[in-house]
Amino acid sequence: MFDFLNFKNPKILILVLLFATFVAFAPIFANGWVNYDDPGLLFENTIIKNFSLGNTVEIFKLQFQGHYSRINPLVFTVYSAIHHVAGFNPLVYHLVSLLFHMGCVLLVFCLTGLLLKNNFMAFITAFLFAIHPIHVEPVAWASALTHVMYAFFYFAAIIFYVLAIQHPSKQGRYYSFCFFNFVIAGTCFSGGAFTLPILLIAVTYYLEQKVSKSRLIKLLPFFLLSIGLVFLTFHAAKNADIITNPYFNTQYSLAQKLHLSSFSLFKYVQAIVFPNAFCIVHPTGYFLKNYNFLFTLTGLALLGLIFWPQKSRKTSTLVIFGLMFFLIPLMPFLQFYSTSDSIINDRYAYVGAFGIFIILAYFLHLLLENLPKKSFTLAKCIVLSITGYLLILTWTQDVTWKNSEKLWTNVIIEYPRAYPAYVARAESYMELGLPKLALADLNRALILKPDFAPALDYKKQIVSAMQTHPSP
Repeated sequence: MFDFLNFKNPKILILVLLFATFVAFAPIFANGWVNYDDPGLLFENTIIKNFSLGNTVEIFKLQFQGHYSRINPLVFTVYSAIHHVAGFNPLVYHLVSLLFHMGCVLLVFCLTGLLLKNNFMAFITAFLFAIHPIHVEPVAWASALTHVMYAFFYFAAIIFYVLAIQHPSKQGRYYSFCFFNFVIAGTCFSGGAFTLPILLIAVTYYLEQKVSKSRLIKLLPFFLLSIGLVFLTFHAAKNADIITNPYFNTQYSLAQKLHLSSFSLFKYVQAIVFPNAFCIVHPTGYFLKNYNFLFTLTGLALLGLIFWPQKSRKTSTLVIFGLMFFLIPLMPFLQFYSTSDSIINDRYAYVGAFGIFIILAYFLHLLLENLPKKSFTLAKCIVLSITGYLLILTWTQDVTWKNSEKLWTNVIIEYPRAYPAYVARAESYMELGLPKLALADLNRALILKPDFAPALDYKKQIVSAMQTHPSP
């Protein structure tokens, strides 16, 4: 069916993956900045504007003291290095994000190959990871570099752990490499990296069908580091005073948190398996009262794969492993903990999406193995159509990140009652020198929520500026 590929030659597959990744994300090189986190993390963040050994030490010091809302000093160090070379040229920042994404694609290919011993399934998994539109947000958004960076070392750590299990004679060396990459992942994003030891238990069970006491003892240092990363994450979230972001969810009851977290999982599944509309914010208020039964059925159907088919232990084990790989990295970012205004954030699914992709690749492999030869042409057309659809959707999303106006227009199209989006777009209009359009957006926001303070204050500023400096 895939006669243009030689699945016995991994080098050819790697070249195809890299080319596909570049093609899928090429539009981001024409993108600029957006007014969502870019100003605070980059333009207004003085710590990245002086690249030196002393400044790097200062970055780590400030981070570990809890002055920033997240522990990701290595990312800020990379920002500092980029600024030293290219200033605030957005193309270079986007290039670095894409290079890390390409690196993750290669690691996903290697990891799947080690786990499944099948180049076809490894290629399909990595190909989906490479071009899927759910990955546009962490790749196209300069401020989301932390996610592609920590994921790179997160995947590398898992690969070395698998090698340690598969090659007992070199176990010590591979454990050391695994732990080293875990440390690096933690300095890229402690809030995501601390889930690694739990995921390694799932990997252990998949490979050995059990989790022995000796394996747990060897993982003890990983759990100790994970506890340290959890402490640093909570400490920073509580005490941040430079770049702040309150993570502790106190505005919802326990029942609401359960509802929102469950719905969040279903939305992530829908976005990966049935990709359609993507935007930077999916306002939580849209989903607080109304439960979409279609998404619930989608999630339950996927979870139901655990029990199908019972006669195939290999299938059941892989499906359970894939679902664990999806759920474990995602758990810290559900509505129990996060106070994000969005029910889902695509960047948080960057690692976990691998779990769904490996399941899809496995079932595609089973389907093609049992498909009559007469149906191969139809199957090829379907696969190519899905590939084309994903590429078009990814290109469309790439362009959405071109500037702030396009970013927030996309949100407003999807969620016209999202009044904060109108204020954010008004800011972009002011940057473009279009105060009348900005006022129109602020008025729309105030119609939706008359007491919305940011809209009221910003409208006063614009009206005052227009009266002081009237347009000719």
